[in-house]
Amino acid sequence: MKFYMSYWSGGYQQVPQPYVIDYHRLSAHYLKKHYGEVHLITDSVGKDHLNEVGYTTISTELDSLPANLNWALGKIYSYRKLAQIGDPFLHVDYDVFAAKPFPADKLSSTVLVQSVEKIFPPDRWYDVDTFYNLCPNKGYCNRDDANDISYNTGIFGGNDLTFIYNYANSAYELSTDSSNQIGYQQMNVNAFGTCFYLPTIFLEQYYLYPCANHFDVAITTLLAGGDYDKMWFDSSRKTLEYFHVADVGNNIPKNHQKIVDMVQRKLIYEGVIDAQNILQK
Repeated sequence: MKFYMSYWSGGYQQVPQPYVIDYHRLSAHYLKKHYGEVHLITDSVGKDHLNEVGYTTISTELDSLPANLNWALGKIYSYRKLAQIGDPFLHVDYDVFAAKPFPADKLSSTVLVQSVEKIFPPDRWYDVDTFYNLCPNKGYCNRDDANDISYNTGIFGGNDLTFIYNYANSAYELSTDSSNQIGYQQMNVNAFGTCFYLPTIFLEQYYLYPCANHFDVAITTLLAGGDYDKMWFDSSRKTLEYFHVADVGNNIPKNHQKIVDMVQRKLIYEGVIDAQNILQK
C-alpha cells in the first residue's frame, strides 16, 4: 500500500500558514517513520510552501483544477488519480497524526475511512434537503432518511480501486456540474447562516454512503463509534494513538493554540525541528 497526502490552494486554506506547514511536517513524518515514504499531490502554491517537508515525491497536477465551491476537490481528484494508477493506497489528511502504524487488517480493507458521522433530521448538517431540491444532477444518490450517514475521511483509501474510481469520478463530476452550482451556493447560506463547507461535506463524505450502497461495497472504519458518539474519543482513538484536528469539533477556536503548541512539541520530540530554532523565532 502507498501513502499520500494532498494540498490544493484553491481550498479554504489557500496559501498554507506556518502552523499548517507544521501539521504537514508531523503528519508526513509519522507516515515516513512507519512506511518509509509518503507522496504529496498539490499545486505550484503548495509545492512552494511544502517543498521542505520531506515528501518522497511532489506532484503539482492540482494546478489544473477549476475554482469550485467544494474545497475538497483536490482530495477527490487525488482519489480518482490514485485509483487510476492501480496501487492500493491510503490518503491521509495533513491534520491527521498517526503516532502508531495503522492496523494491518484495516489496511487490507476494501475501502477504509476514519469513522462514521451520523445525524438525523432536523439536525443533518450536510443539508441533503437543499441538494435534493435544487441540484438536478444527483449522481448515485437515492434518499434514505432512515439510515442516513456520512463518513469522516481524515483517512481514505483501500484495495477496491474500481469502486474508489467510480465514487471519486462521480463526486468530481457532481462537484463541477454547472447545473448544480446554484444548489451548492444555497447549501452554503442555508443550514447555519453563511458558511463554506456544506457542499464539501456532502460531496466527499455523505456521497460515499449512497455510492457504497449503489455498488454494494462495504466501508470499513478505523475508529469505533463516530463524531457524535463521544465514547470513541476515550477508546479506539487513544488506543491507536490517532489524532485528527477535526476531532475537537466546535472547540477548534478555543483549542487552536493548544493544538499548534502540541504539534511543535511533537516535532521537537521526534527530531523533525530544533527547539532552539523555535525559541529564536
